Amino acid sequence: MGLKNLSRDNVNDVNKEMAKMLYATAEQIIGKVKCRRFTGKAKWFTREIKEERMKRKILNKKQRQMRKLFERHRIAEVEWQGAWDEYKVQQKKVKRMIYEARVKDERQKVENIRNKGPD
Repeated sequence: MGLKNLSRDNVNDVNKEMAKMLYATAEQIIGKVKCRRFTGKAKWFTREIKEERMKRKILNKKQRQMRKLFERHRIAEVEWQGAWDEYKVQQKKVKRMIYEARVKDERQKVENIRNKGPD
């Protein structure tokens, strides 16, 4: 069609035609590239880890609410500190579980590579 045949009154048509020309030129010179998206989740991310993470999130929400109450002098510091300690214990537990699961997964990958042998 070309830009010469378009009326200058309709800016949207001119813009669309310029975009088509630009994409066509880019495809001709650069080419198309297929994008692969990550479709699966990590093998180490198990149901147990997911559940423990959810518990951690719930404890974090609880301790944040209690901190606000403590800051407004509605509860004692001991109560908030107890919720904080409970959250920190759960956080360390989840971190450890994830670390161990990832290490196990990596070791399994290495073992699979070793078992294939030299090609």
